[in-house]
Amino acid sequence: MNVMETMYAQKSRPITQSHIALSLMINQLSVSTLPSAIRRSNVVMNEVPTELYISTDRQKLATILAGLLHMVISHSNNNCIHITASTRGRLLLLSLKGASHLGGHVFYHKLGELRKLSKAIGGNVSVMDDVNNETTISFSLMNQYKVA
Repeated sequence: MNVMETMYAQKSRPITQSHIALSLMINQLSVSTLPSAIRRSNVVMNEVPTELYISTDRQKLATILAGLLHMVISHSNNNCIHITASTRGRLLLLSLKGASHLGGHVFYHKLGELRKLSKAIGGNVSVMDDVNNETTISFSLMNQYKVA
């Protein structure tokens, strides 16, 4: 195989994907952020359905979700953070919602980094503040796993 054939083979190789139980991953990430959440008097509520699976790059997904969770926890005090997820066809919608405004330069800089990573697996990250001073961070991704 010549150099050009090798480069083409590497580029056309699909992302290594695995079927991931999303609720279980959120539980594992929540445990790892527990000390930080306790220091800031935050509670993380995993409301992701246990039957929800997604097929994508496990490491990148974990990095994105851990980053989002860490951002919400580190920019919140005395807060209940709700994590929910649902599907619309093959579109996964995951939301982290807290009762505080999460703005600021550092917050949006880190969010930009997570947006770039999410785009690498075909996803998107967005933020919405509402009039009740609540912030919702949403992560969306096309699921390659067929949902019943």
